[in-house]
Amino acid sequence: MKEKLFKLFGIGKKAELKLRGKPVILKGFKWKNIKYIKRSPAEVIKLRNKFNSKIRKQFIDDMFKQYGIVQKLKKAGLSPEDIDKLRNGIMPKGWNVHHKIPLDDGGTNQLSNLMLIKNEPYHKALTVYQNLVAKGLKPNDIMNINWPIFDGFLYP
Repeated sequence: MKEKLFKLFGIGKKAELKLRGKPVILKGFKWKNIKYIKRSPAEVIKLRNKFNSKIRKQFIDDMFKQYGIVQKLKKAGLSPEDIDKLRNGIMPKGWNVHHKIPLDDGGTNQLSNLMLIKNEPYHKALTVYQNLVAKGLKPNDIMNINWPIFDGFLYP
């Protein structure tokens, strides 16, 4: 089963995934059994364009309305310059906005489905996992899988 690409620890809130042959430890997520329904490339492009043109900025604007956000961003490793970039709608180098449930699979552009994530190694490791899980699926193919879902809006 493709979910075994993750090496599980404990009760499933910590896992190891390989990225370029090196282990990446992911913590603080829950497994959610989802019905992965592969979207058509045209649908994904439409959703991605909306995300790129409008939703990412909405997410960042909404994030800055939260109490204590600057301290949380600093604790996550963002510099004051990175935080200023974010505040101005510019994604700082090394960070990405991630869809918790991918657009490729029925995920939405709802703000609750998004989180700011450090690109290397976390976002890249999740992308590798998604690509391996979805490999060979054609539009409208369905597969039940366990998917790692992260709480909150910031990782790590």
